[in-house]
Amino acid sequence: MRLMLYIICATVFIVCSSWADDMLLPTALAGNGDIVYIANENGKSVFVYDLGTRIVSARVSLPSAPTGLALSGQTLYVTGGLPSGVLYTIDTASMKITATTALPSGACAPRVVGTTLVVCNRYAGSLSFIDIATGKERKRISVGREPVATAVSGGVLYVAQHLPDMPANAASVHSVITTVDIERGVVTGTIALPNGSTALRDITAAPDGSIIAVHNVARFDLPTTQIERGWMNTAALTVLKPGAANTYATVMLDDPESGAANPYAVALSPSGKTIFVAHAGTHEVSIIDRGRMTAKLEAMNRTALSYDLTFMRGIRQRIALGVNGPRSILVTKRGVITAGYFSDALALIGNINSTPSVNILPLRDTVTLTDSRRGEMYFNDAKLCLQNWQSCSSCHPDGRVDALNWDLMNDGMGNPKNARSLLNSFRRSPVMSHGIRASADVAVRSGIRFILFTVQPEPVAEAMDAYLKAMESDPSPYLVNGKLSAKALRGKTLFESPGVGCTACHTGPLFTDLKLHDVGTMGPYDSEGTFVTPTFIELWRTAPYFHDGRYSTVKEVITVGNKEGKRGKTAQLTPAEIDDLVEYLLSL
Repeated sequence: MRLMLYIICATVFIVCSSWADDMLLPTALAGNGDIVYIANENGKSVFVYDLGTRIVSARVSLPSAPTGLALSGQTLYVTGGLPSGVLYTIDTASMKITATTALPSGACAPRVVGTTLVVCNRYAGSLSFIDIATGKERKRISVGREPVATAVSGGVLYVAQHLPDMPANAASVHSVITTVDIERGVVTGTIALPNGSTALRDITAAPDGSIIAVHNVARFDLPTTQIERGWMNTAALTVLKPGAANTYATVMLDDPESGAANPYAVALSPSGKTIFVAHAGTHEVSIIDRGRMTAKLEAMNRTALSYDLTFMRGIRQRIALGVNGPRSILVTKRGVITAGYFSDALALIGNINSTPSVNILPLRDTVTLTDSRRGEMYFNDAKLCLQNWQSCSSCHPDGRVDALNWDLMNDGMGNPKNARSLLNSFRRSPVMSHGIRASADVAVRSGIRFILFTVQPEPVAEAMDAYLKAMESDPSPYLVNGKLSAKALRGKTLFESPGVGCTACHTGPLFTDLKLHDVGTMGPYDSEGTFVTPTFIELWRTAPYFHDGRYSTVKEVITVGNKEGKRGKTAQLTPAEIDDLVEYLLSL
C-alpha cells in the first residue's frame, strides 16, 4: 500500500511539474506589418501575433525547439538546433510546415541573402548555404567557434562568433567576427574584437554598410576584488566600417554606477539613424542616436574608450521594459518590440522619437515558474548584482563557459583559472579547480556574495540550485545519428584500454573520480599542483582546456600537453590513434 501511494504521488509530481513548466520562453522575432512571428523555445512552437487586435491569431507546433526565424514574402524559415539541426519551411498563409531540411548541430539565425538562405550551425562551427528554390543545402563552410548571428554588407557576410577560440592565457583573448565572400562562399578573414570580448550575441548592418555588434567585455586580467564602475564585466557595442579589416570603435553601454548587463540583441531603425539594444540582464532597451554617436566618435580618441562609462551620456535613453530577459528586437511601424524570455510577454515601445512609452502584450493569461525555471531567471538576472554589472550568466553563458581565465579570491590572488561549465556541478563534489568549495550549493552562495557582491534571500540560492540540477547535457555535434562514429568507437577502445590508462582517473558516468591529483599541470602562477579530475561530459564545448586554458584543442592536450605521459600513456599512439581518441572525447 505504501509503495502504491509512493508511485501515485510520484506520478502526480511528474505531471504537475510538466504542467507548471509550460513557459513559452519567447526568443526570436520576425514580422511583416502588424503580424509578428514569435519563436517559443520551451513551447516548441511559433506564434502569430496580431498587433492590431493584440491577440495570438495562430500557432504551429514544431518537433524541436525553434532557435531562429527569417521571413521572406509568404514564407517563414524556422531553425531548430537540437538534438540535431533542422530547418522548417512554413507557409504563412496556412501556417503549415511545407518542408523540413536536416542541418548540422545548433542550427540558428537564418538569413535570406538573395536566392540563398544562410544558416549558422552554432555547435558544428559552420554555415549552411541553402538554395531557396529547391530547399537543398548547396554548400557548407567552417567558420570557427559558435557562429550565432550574421549581417550582410557590400557582398560580405559578417559572422558573429559567440566565444573566443584561442588559449585563455594568450596575449589577447577575444571573440571574432568572421568575413565571408557571399558569391564564392569562402572565408576571407577575421576581425578581432577587443581583449576580453566574449558572449558576442548579435550583429546587424546599417544602410551605410557599417556593422554593429553587441557583446561583453570582461576585465578578466584584474583580480575580482571589486565590481564598481565595471571592474569585472561591462556591456559593449562595437562598430566596424565597411570593408575595414579592424574594428572602428568599441564603446561601453553602461553608465558609471549602473551596468547595462548582457546585451543580447541589436537592431536599427529603417533609416539607420537609431540603434536599439536589448539588455537581457537588466531588462531594458537602449535607444541610441546613431548620428550623435558617430559624430562623438569622430571627434575623440577612439583608443581610450574601453573604460569610458560616460560615453553614452546625451545620446542614449535606457528604457525599462517591465518584462524579464529580452533576447530579441523587432522594429515595426507601431514601435520597437522585444520579447520577455521569462515573462512570456512582448514589450512594445512606442513614441521612439519623443518620450518612449511601453505597453506589455501578454502571450498567455498566466505565467507559472517552477523552481528550476525561477532559478534560471535569477541566474540570468543582473538586478541581483551590485549596480547591475553582471549576472551569473556573464561568466557562464548558457550555464557553460566564457573561455576566459578569472582570478577569483577563493584560493588566493594571482592564480587565474578558466571558467568551468556548471553542467552536472551538483553531481561533482568538491567543486572548483582545487576543490576549494565542498559542494555546488556552497559555491552558489559564495558566488552571490563574492561575484554579485550582494546578499540575497535563501530562496534565490535554492532556486539557482534547482536550475543547475535540472541542466541537461546537449548531444555532441560529433555524434552520427545520435551514436558514436566508427572513428569514435575506435577511440573508446583506446580510452578504456589499460595500456593507455585514461580510466585510472576519468571513470564513472561523468568521467571523473572526483579526486585531487598532481599530474604535472601546475602553471607558473599556481600556488599548488593538485587539481580535481575534470569531467569529460560536453568536452566538445568547454574549450580552452586545462585549469588555466593553456590549450585550445583536445588534440593539443593529448600531444603537446602530455609528452611525459603523466595523464595517460598517449605518447606511443600513432597519429591515427590520437585522432580516434580525440574523436571519442569530443563525442561525449
